[in-house]
Amino acid sequence: MFKFERFPTFNWPVHVQVPTDGGKFTEQVFTVRWQLQNSDELRKAQTADGADGTKVLFERALKGWSTDLCDEAGHPIPFTAENVELVRTAPHVRAAMVTSYWDAVNGGLRAKN
Repeated sequence: MFKFERFPTFNWPVHVQVPTDGGKFTEQVFTVRWQLQNSDELRKAQTADGADGTKVLFERALKGWSTDLCDEAGHPIPFTAENVELVRTAPHVRAAMVTSYWDAVNGGLRAKN
């Protein structure tokens, strides 16, 4: 049986590839809380937003993150509008978060392809 919930809220991992010396990456993971959105409306709003549309995605769908998102000293970064903008403007974090949302929406199909 499938129980339809139009816009569920859920925790989902974000796998960030952090660039390191020598052309390598270190994967670091934290958890965000997303709320599914109407995909058609979200894509239209993202297109109207310009740039890469992440501001609209984050404003509408991002509902929080866990204490495993930390600053350089290892202190949890509080979920605030200012901190959302801080992580949104870090290119490697932004890309990982967008991938996290769409992987969740698409049932992980992007990760399998």
